[in-house]
Amino acid sequence: MAIRNAKLIEEIKNLFRSLVRYSAKAIDARSPHTAGHSGRVAKYSVRIARAINEAKEGRLGKIYFSPEEIEELRMAAWLHDIGKIGVRESVLEKVTKLNSDQIKTIEERFETIKNWVKNKYLEKKLCIALNGKNSKVELEKLDQQLQSELKEIDESLAFIKKINEPGFLTENDRKRLQQIAERSYANSKGERRYFLTPQEYESLSIVRGNLTENEYKEIQSHVEHTLSILNKIPFTRDLQNIPKYAAAHHEYLDGSGYPRGLKGDEIPIQARIMCIADIYDALSSPDRPYKRALPLEKTLEILRQEAQKGKLDADIVELFIQKKLYHRPQLEDEE
Repeated sequence: MAIRNAKLIEEIKNLFRSLVRYSAKAIDARSPHTAGHSGRVAKYSVRIARAINEAKEGRLGKIYFSPEEIEELRMAAWLHDIGKIGVRESVLEKVTKLNSDQIKTIEERFETIKNWVKNKYLEKKLCIALNGKNSKVELEKLDQQLQSELKEIDESLAFIKKINEPGFLTENDRKRLQQIAERSYANSKGERRYFLTPQEYESLSIVRGNLTENEYKEIQSHVEHTLSILNKIPFTRDLQNIPKYAAAHHEYLDGSGYPRGLKGDEIPIQARIMCIADIYDALSSPDRPYKRALPLEKTLEILRQEAQKGKLDADIVELFIQKKLYHRPQLEDEE
């Protein structure tokens, strides 16, 4: 009977692990840019915990994770982004500041603007004709002015498309964008309209990246969603800390993280481990929509810089780097 019960318990545990993995994979699969992220974070986190167990000296040498604690960490890492189910797909999938449909709308508007400009110059030519003037020089001058203005409109559109790509917006570019946005034209009803809407201007004026302030807050809200979802799951005693660990994977030691701004010892070591694993994978993955993967050396340099700033656990960062726990060849085979 004892053997039968033990087998049943193990089967239930395996079922739970499978549900956790496939739930996380389903969330990751909402975006091809994050597919596999949760699994890799789980594997990096477990590697770090096991390396800490092997440490003999210093602060980490005094820390030991039991098999149950490692399993709890693994599950927390698998579930750390489950709250992204509450974030709009258009935000998760956002590649540029404005999507293709929004750019098409601007293109069509700029064609309307060009037609409006052409009509203005036709009216000027008609006025010259009605006044009995037939100045070839004056008409040629109008044609030159028309071509110059049309060229400026085309250049403005090309500029908008250029800065629509995520990157760094310089002060000169921001001023030029503002000048374009503040220009106006008359639509078919004679109503004055700006070249860009307030929403278009807000998105295009993003200085770094491709998310507006509200969109960035929405992305950050996934942690609160994660905590809300996981708090509703009746975890067994050996897994009861999963919600706490998963919800703290964006907290920094200096208190600058989110969602609660935890500091120092307020952040469990499991969450510190997951934070490092999460950042490493985000920086090194080649499939993020808003940036290219960074070279290994640059990624490790950023981790060290963040540790020096007091944001990441410096001892864990050094262990991760010195032991080369980021090495990927067998990563996908680990469980």
